[in-house]
Amino acid sequence: MPAPMKDNLAYDLSLFEEKKARPKEEPKPEEPKLVARKSNTRVAVKILAVVLLIGSVVGLMLYSQAQLTALNATSQNLSKQLEKAQDEQARLRIELDRKVSTAKIEEYVQANGLVKQEKNQVHYVNLSEGDVLEVQDAPSTGWIENIKSFFQSIKEYFA
Repeated sequence: MPAPMKDNLAYDLSLFEEKKARPKEEPKPEEPKLVARKSNTRVAVKILAVVLLIGSVVGLMLYSQAQLTALNATSQNLSKQLEKAQDEQARLRIELDRKVSTAKIEEYVQANGLVKQEKNQVHYVNLSEGDVLEVQDAPSTGWIENIKSFFQSIKEYFA
């Protein structure tokens, strides 16, 4: 017996009725179902799109590898040129040091009769008093003398 209900005093009498057996339904013969297939063209387009995508990715990878190989070859070429230039610079520096050595300079000086400066040959000038310029009055000469001196100065300038 069911548990008494506190709120509702009514009983569900359908629980006590006998159940009638239902007759078994015979399965109906299945009708062939129409399956909506994707059209072959849609599938082919999708496959073609995937193949093109993969092909383009592979092509780009090959292209980038080719560019990288070319840049590496250029880099090696430039490194070899730099090494040759550095060797040439070292050779020229050694040659310059050999030509400008102090021994060569002393040898040249002695061969040409030059001597070292001595202390008595040094003259010091004191310029602490400031710059002063004194102009002496030159004797006035004639205009012919002025023309001669003008041509003389031009001759000295070009000589």
